[in-house]
Amino acid sequence: MTGKKANILTDNLGWILLALLLAIIFVLASPGIAEGFENAIKFLRNWR
Repeated sequence: MTGKKANILTDNLGWILLALLLAIIFVLASPGIAEGFENAIKFLRNWR
């Protein structure tokens, strides 16, 4: 039981890190940093 719970926590942390990487990619790939940041926020809100 505890092992499975630990695995779920680590898996969630992995997904959170992937989401942060995607947000950074959106910011870097966008022509405007502000626009990229807004797009990243919208993506994260829709991702939930």
